[in-house]
Amino acid sequence: RRSSDLVASISKDYPTIGKQIYAEGAGGGPGCQGCHGANGEGGVGPKLAGNEKLLKDPVYVHTILVNGKGGMPAYGDSLDDKQLYAVANYVLHEWGNDIEEPLTP
Repeated sequence: RRSSDLVASISKDYPTIGKQIYAEGAGGGPGCQGCHGANGEGGVGPKLAGNEKLLKDPVYVHTILVNGKGGMPAYGDSLDDKQLYAVANYVLHEWGNDIEEPLTP
């Protein structure tokens, strides 16, 4: 049941919760924009806006959020599933990125 509640909330939550986590952080971690830019333009971290790799493999975004990679810290222990899917979907639906369906478990 919990998983179905999560799936039902994803479309509703990512524009607000995902945006907030991207900008301000959560779970004691910093916001994503510090490394990836306020508009996903990149900086210390890679560009997220218009990133074809992310659009071709949306699960990759969630995997990197959970496990980290290179200089990107892992957030799997500090963010809950709702927060992880919210920020992943925010990235996958902003700055010209647009996958057809929200990423769900």
